[in-house]
Amino acid sequence: MSPIKRAKSNDQKLYYNFELQTSSNKYQQCVGFDRQIHAKISNFETSGSPVKILNVREKDNKLFLNETSFVIQASNNDVAFQRIEPVTEESQQNTGYKNVKDVMIKNKT
Repeated sequence: MSPIKRAKSNDQKLYYNFELQTSSNKYQQCVGFDRQIHAKISNFETSGSPVKILNVREKDNKLFLNETSFVIQASNNDVAFQRIEPVTEESQQNTGYKNVKDVMIKNKT
């Protein structure tokens, strides 16, 4: 999960990006614009809890989350794959792997 950044074209527009683990070997690029959702996803990432993300838009193979999106904790029974532990910065430099999140996307719109 990236920190919240300011858009180059409009310094009033805040955004962040992250990758969601959607299966054992697939990841979805995401861009978010809501600070509360950023905080929730960060907490779920830290705790290792699976999540459901509702009411997102998809464009150019990316998911976009805004103030109308919802992030809720999913049941472990809803996730049919194992979480891949995030790697440390040191191991990322050694292996080239990115951090991954344990999430599940539901009701994509």
